[in-house]
Amino acid sequence: EQQFGNTSALIANGSKALCDIRRVEILKGLAKEPLCNLELASLLNLSAATVTHHMSPLLREGFVTTSRQGNRVNYSLHVEKLQLLAESIRAIHP
Repeated sequence: EQQFGNTSALIANGSKALCDIRRVEILKGLAKEPLCNLELASLLNLSAATVTHHMSPLLREGFVTTSRQGNRVNYSLHVEKLQLLAESIRAIHP
């Protein structure tokens, strides 16, 4: 890992965060606009608890960010972080 900087960790940890189809669907749901937990649950036909469960690794790896509007927490896609992951994967074999 030392030899390749943080890209190895980014790829490994990012892959773990994205290893569930529901997490990928959450990212797709956020691609158009920020959404709250209940909106994501409704959009993806999941329970709010399931969305919350899958949001944790996405937040931890920085693929999703949050912002507050009163009592409401909106989730947003962090496009730059996803692009960094994609670039790191492409750099394995240019």
